This record gives sequence, structure tokens and C-alpha cells, in this order.
Amino acid sequence: MRWIDEPLARARGRTPRELLLLAAGVGYTVFELTSEAPCWPNVVMYASATIAFALRFFPARAIGVGVALGALAQRLPDLRYGTAELETPHLWIALAAIAVLSSRDLEARFERAPSRLRWLPNAWAALPAADLRRLRWCVYALAALAAGLGYTWGVPFADTGVDPRLVIGVIGSLVALIALLAAGRAPALLLVPLVTLPIAAMLGSQVVEAEGILAGRALPFLDFGLWRWPAFVLPGTLLALLAAGLATPYAVRLLRRI
Repeated sequence: MRWIDEPLARARGRTPRELLLLAAGVGYTVFELTSEAPCWPNVVMYASATIAFALRFFPARAIGVGVALGALAQRLPDLRYGTAELETPHLWIALAAIAVLSSRDLEARFERAPSRLRWLPNAWAALPAADLRRLRWCVYALAALAAGLGYTWGVPFADTGVDPRLVIGVIGSLVALIALLAAGRAPALLLVPLVTLPIAAMLGSQVVEAEGILAGRALPFLDFGLWRWPAFVLPGTLLALLAAGLATPYAVRLLRRI
């Protein structure tokens, strides 16, 4: 299927793969906007990924994967209740998007190519392959964690009884880290454990109770407003620990150089 990565002169050098992803991004954004009750955080995610791709912003491919993983983070935990989630198209569309985005050609065109923005050079291109993979996977874990917590807390409308300052602080910190890493600011990995380990502690303190709720052994009550979606508490804990684990070795190396 080499044709899917062949540049098209009529599309200003874009490949069929890029055009497919752009069409999917626009379609999903319009679908969300025209639904009866638009989820505005999702609109922002889909639109941001689509615009980044249209501008050929160097982290656009990774942002797209992060958005798709965020969508999965809002779906896969429901499989703990049963298999009904497998019947929804959103799950399969997210998986298909990840498959299309997982392309060496796209990596060369985005992560390893010169930046199209003069004021923001592509810092990713200068990173060793191992460090770039670590940075990308850290972005993916943070994106899935932010999406899952946002869904758990019903951002921005649901009243889960959680302090709004906690929601704003946690989600805002995760989004800020994603933005810094997407811009190629690898030193932001120093901050990742400082943000994700407290989140892991918060979620981890509720794992036993959440698993009890899922097993029908406990009443549906959890601290920190997590009662709305107990299925995400354990996966969220693991995602927070994964992000911290990915960032810590790089952070230690940076500190040794100081």
C-alpha cells in the first residue's frame, strides 16, 4: 500500500493518508458540534488535532494519537461492566485512527521534519530516537489520564461533589504538561513525576473501594468525586504511574547534568 504515502501534487504534497486523517478530524469535529449535547472538551481536542495536522505542526501526529488514546480511555474501562462497549463505533474509530497514524512516513514528515512555524523550531528532531519515544509515550499516557479524569469528573458540566479547584488544578496541570512536551520542551519531563505521582496517590487511595463497587461489595461512594466512574480508578492509577515511570529516568539524567 505504498500509494497511501505517495505525495499528491494537487494536494500540495499531502499524501492520501494525510487527507484521510484530515477528513476524519473535520468529520468528527463537525459531528460533535452538531450533536444534541456537544461535549466541548472533545470538540476542543478534535479541532486542535485537526488544525495541528492541517498546519503540519511537527507534533501533530503524536497529538492525533494522544486524542485517539484519550477517546479509548473514556471507553475501554466500561468493558469492565460488560461487552456492550464493543458495539459502539467510537471505540473502533479510535483504534482505526491509531492504526492509520502509526506510520513511519508520517513520523518522517512531522516529528523528524523542519518546523513549518519559524517562531517554534522542531525540538523533537534533535532528540535521540529513544528520548523521542519516551517523550511521545509520556504525552500519550498524560493524554489518556487527562481524558479519563475529565470524563470521570464530568468536565465541564456534571456535579460530582468534587472541589472545582482540584479539577482545574489536575486537568490544567496535565494539559500544560502535554502542551510543553508537544512543543518539544523535554525538560518538562522533570515536572511529570511531580504532577502524576500525587494523582496516582489520590486515585490509588480509592482503588480498593472502587474495585469493591465494581464487584458489588461496596456502596457507590468514593472520595475526590470519583464515584461517578469507579471503573477508571485502577486504570487511571496505572496511567499516572506509567507517566511518572517514563519521565523519571530522563529527569534523573537532566538533574545529573546540572
